Amino acid sequence: METQNAMITIRGLSENDAEPVELTTAGSFLPAEEGYLIRYAETELTGMEGAISEILVRPDSVTLARDGEFRSRMTFERDRRHVGSYATPYGQMELTVATSRFENGIGAGGGSLRLHYTISAASRLVSSNHLVISVRLTEKEKEQNTHVQ
Repeated sequence: METQNAMITIRGLSENDAEPVELTTAGSFLPAEEGYLIRYAETELTGMEGAISEILVRPDSVTLARDGEFRSRMTFERDRRHVGSYATPYGQMELTVATSRFENGIGAGGGSLRLHYTISAASRLVSSNHLVISVRLTEKEKEQNTHVQ
């Protein structure tokens, strides 16, 4: 399987915010390192226009890497804490990500991923978050997969 075009929907809710944020964008989806790689360009809606985000989904972990002016790298793994980095034009900080819910339904045809996690900085809780990432292959890609199988 090679790189496929996909529609990616990301719905996030921080318990600090009243309203969820939802982004639907075109991106790519491809097999990689014992899992799948989701890649998309950030938009003005996320406040990180021009950045590229990559989400490496493995059976038991997810790593989100973002480039651009606000670079970050975070790993999510059920019942584990991971220290990640978050770099801004004003400096860099370490964030601790603790994942309490990890539901991976991503496969060769797309699917969805559901995460519940907290972020802490300097041993203080910053936010508690819910994130759902959905990958839907475009119709053209679905037809090609149907003929290949």
